[in-house]
Amino acid sequence: RVNFNLCGQFCVAALCGMDVIPLLKQWYGTGLSRAKTVLENDRGTVIYDLQNMLSMYNVKSEVFRPEPSIAPATPEYLEKMLASGKKASKGEASYNGHIRHWLVLEDIVRMGNGGWVRVYNPFLNQEEVYPHRNLFDTGVASNLGLWVDAR
Repeated sequence: RVNFNLCGQFCVAALCGMDVIPLLKQWYGTGLSRAKTVLENDRGTVIYDLQNMLSMYNVKSEVFRPEPSIAPATPEYLEKMLASGKKASKGEASYNGHIRHWLVLEDIVRMGNGGWVRVYNPFLNQEEVYPHRNLFDTGVASNLGLWVDAR
């Protein structure tokens, strides 16, 4: 199938420094995951799928849900986490309602209470820059992702 959503798989491949095809073959061959469901039934990936793929390469991750009571996704917080060697794979990002998929948060440039966020967008296979508010002021349900130990 060529029309299923591969953005999660491309994000994991980018985070692991792998090509996506070997990653997909290995993930599909594990038999312990939802890989067959995702790849054979035109399904998108959920956070568990990304964690499963990352674990194949011994890459540790933790859930990233920037709620004000837990871990606000302020530019300062994101800058601190990125400086500690983490990368974020962020789901359901939205820029003017046009992007709704997994992205890899690569860098942030703070400016006052906001700033600019540089991401890898696997949907277009390119790096892009967005205002912080456009990626993180979209509501709690839109801000689920993973902090991943960067390689």
